[in-house]
Amino acid sequence: MVEGAEPPAGEGEAPPAGEGEAPPAGEGEAPPPEGEETPPEPTAEEAAAAAAAEETPPEAFVVTLPGLEERGEEPIELETSDKETFERINRLKNGYVAGQQIRAGHEENARKAAELVEVEDAIAIDPTGFVLDHIPENLRSEIAMQLLFEPSVLNQIKEQLGTGESPTSLAEILESPDALRITQAELKAARLELRDTLRTRNEEQKAMRANGEAVATEIQNLIPEEITGSKRNLLFADALRDVKDRCDRLKLRKLDPRDVKLIVADRFREQGIDFAKPRTDGDGSSPTRAAPTPGQPAAAATGGERTGAELVKARATRRAAAASAPAGAGAPAAKPRPELPPTTKERIKMAREKGLRYMMGRS
Repeated sequence: MVEGAEPPAGEGEAPPAGEGEAPPAGEGEAPPPEGEETPPEPTAEEAAAAAAAEETPPEAFVVTLPGLEERGEEPIELETSDKETFERINRLKNGYVAGQQIRAGHEENARKAAELVEVEDAIAIDPTGFVLDHIPENLRSEIAMQLLFEPSVLNQIKEQLGTGESPTSLAEILESPDALRITQAELKAARLELRDTLRTRNEEQKAMRANGEAVATEIQNLIPEEITGSKRNLLFADALRDVKDRCDRLKLRKLDPRDVKLIVADRFREQGIDFAKPRTDGDGSSPTRAAPTPGQPAAAATGGERTGAELVKARATRRAAAASAPAGAGAPAAKPRPELPPTTKERIKMAREKGLRYMMGRS
């Protein structure tokens, strides 16, 4: 630029206000076409719902419920997104599993106790056979030699062989094959007799355990289902004690489960349980009745309300049937009560042999 020359118009001057700045929001935009409206801004609720939809789904909790093996049930998996529901179901499952483990432990303890009783009986009834059954074959000869030449044992053997109807000696038995066979046969017969005694004892013990389980099951069946928890456990324990006391007093080794009802009736009646009342179903309704017998009004069989005309007709029918039938017809013959022995000892003997129901005329 030549000195002294004036700059062109507009150069070196500040731009006018507003020039060179970004236009305000909305300015410079194309207006919406005619007939279309601008969409409204989303509300706070809509914005929150959209944000929640964009969030990741909640974590799913899965709990596995075990099935009963004896019924062939397969495990069931339940899935829930609520953590509190998952924890509650899991607590129920853990409690059930713990209960199953406790019951399995009780059964295992009972089995081991039964085996221990059998071992004790074997030692008490047949100690020789028990020892021989548990001595390995490779040690029998050594143990026999040690026992045979033990002075006290050898003297006892000499005394046993030298007494009886045909006394003999150890030397005679070893020298005579016939005497040896006879002695072996006598010893074997004695062992077999003890084994028979032990087997009979074991069978009696098993029968007593089975009878005890049947009695306990009968007591549980007599307790109404609506009685649960500690009250049920206490009632069961009291009833079981009543049955045990009665058996101990009468010296009964076996009890007919049908007699349990007679023994615990008084205690159950004190608790407000009446065996004469019909048992109710789980929903509180009376159990379903049997179908009406021929000639019986349907309303009487179903327990529904009958009209006055039906009642009058049914009464007239019953009166006509009673007037035409001989006395006692249609009623079951009464079973006479057996004559009880005069002494207590004889009555206890009858209770052991025939049961309490027979003595009360209910068998």
